Amino acid sequence: MTAQHLIAPADLIDDLNKLDATLTDDVSGERARAMVAYFDMAIKACGTMIERAGSEAERQLLRTMYEGFQASRRIVEQVWQSFHRTPLGV
Repeated sequence: MTAQHLIAPADLIDDLNKLDATLTDDVSGERARAMVAYFDMAIKACGTMIERAGSEAERQLLRTMYEGFQASRRIVEQVWQSFHRTPLGV
C-alpha cells in the first residue's frame, strides 16, 4: 500500500462535502458503506506506511493520519446509524 491509496475518489469527496445530506438521504447505506470502505483502505495503507517510514517525524504524521481515518470511519458509521436507527452492517 502506498500514499496513492489515500486519495479519495471524486464521488466520495462530493459525499463528504455534503456529509449530513449524504448520510440522511442514504437509506440503503450504500454510500455510507463506500465511505467506510475507503477509510478502512486508508487505515490499512497508513499502517503499512508507518512500518516503512524512514523517520520518526514521518511515523508521527502517519500515526496522526491513521487515527484521523479511524475517527472518520467511526463518525460516518455512528451518524448513519443514528439517522436510520439500524446498524450499517459493514
